[in-house]
Amino acid sequence: MNKQEQIKNALTGLPKLQIALDKKGGPSEDGQLFEEILTLQDGILSHFGLPPTDENTKLLWFNGSVPTHLEVEERVRQLHKAAKEYLLSPAKPETQILKDAQENKASAFSTLPELGITIHSYTIFVYEKILLAKRDKIENVLEELRRANQPRMLTILGHLSEGNMEKPHEVIEVLKHLGLKYIDDFVKTFPKKDTRNEANQLFEFWNDINGGFEFKTLADRFETHTHYMMNYLCLVVGDQPYRIIECEVYYHDSENHPDPYVHKRNQQLFAGNWYFNDMGIDLTFGNYDKKIYASILIRGIRNMQTNQYISGASNVTREIFDKFGNIMAGDKGLCLREINQGVIKDEEPTQSTRIGLTKKVEDTQNFIGKPYRYIVELNLAHKFKDKEKVVKQLLSENKISNEEAKNIMGYNVKL
Repeated sequence: MNKQEQIKNALTGLPKLQIALDKKGGPSEDGQLFEEILTLQDGILSHFGLPPTDENTKLLWFNGSVPTHLEVEERVRQLHKAAKEYLLSPAKPETQILKDAQENKASAFSTLPELGITIHSYTIFVYEKILLAKRDKIENVLEELRRANQPRMLTILGHLSEGNMEKPHEVIEVLKHLGLKYIDDFVKTFPKKDTRNEANQLFEFWNDINGGFEFKTLADRFETHTHYMMNYLCLVVGDQPYRIIECEVYYHDSENHPDPYVHKRNQQLFAGNWYFNDMGIDLTFGNYDKKIYASILIRGIRNMQTNQYISGASNVTREIFDKFGNIMAGDKGLCLREINQGVIKDEEPTQSTRIGLTKKVEDTQNFIGKPYRYIVELNLAHKFKDKEKVVKQLLSENKISNEEAKNIMGYNVKL
């Protein structure tokens, strides 16, 4: 089969994979299939010499249906035409890219990567609140983005935005000295905090995920992080608190823990930041210097005011954005806060294998079978993926009784 036929087959197969993914419930339910789609998509565009922009990606889809032979032939012609136009088009200066983005109100997520700028709360702020709002010259915005686009600078900005600096005012002055001119405006977007209550548990958690405590094993570290998140901290969206009731750990260290199911995105090289991705929302705890990619995917939350359970990574993401819309909107934001003692019952999370993974050839250490999924509040109202499987696991390990299993499921569970 020649290359041209391979591309046509790929264009035919891509919609089939997307339809299969939709039937499974989306990327959060089958991350492996989603990664396969992205890889195939990038491969097709790469064959034509096209960058993976939103505009080019749209050429690969056929309105949710499997294309006919004639439709594929027509799409190949369109891709060749787009490739020719791209090849013959003059290279745009970076300032022109930003100018076009400003005029078209383009998304930061499509424009910043084109410039080689890391997606980060500060770079998004500069793009949306300075560039798109036309509050400064484009040349100045580009200079600021370049200046901020340093790993250590982004780490400091991430720490500052989460309110975990002992002397934030001094840090702000240092950042100003280093040339960041919009830092004061950025700080004004931070959620207002109750300074009357020192968040000791939050500070300890922050210290731990930044490598401040040496754990005997990685399993100990994962269990400690998740236990803290689920028992001592709550997710606050605007002014709405949620308990984290289900999460998964993803950790890739090429030498000691080469988990092949980790995205290995740049955001996962840092600690203490939110990582918004196609699977959902993660809290990162990576290490840039050691090239460790790590994050905790939030798969389930409970509204602490209404007691509503939200299960599934995509549903969690939808709930969060429904509550506060734009991430930079006013005083509203997304953060972790300490839970007052006695509000919830401290419980050891139940562990099981992660959801939606498909065995990879390179998974020689059986990472797919590791118990890196953590769940609390096992009860009748809490519906989560593979619930019966988890309950049967607990029964087989004599961790719960038959009566407790019945209370959780609402019916008798047989092994």
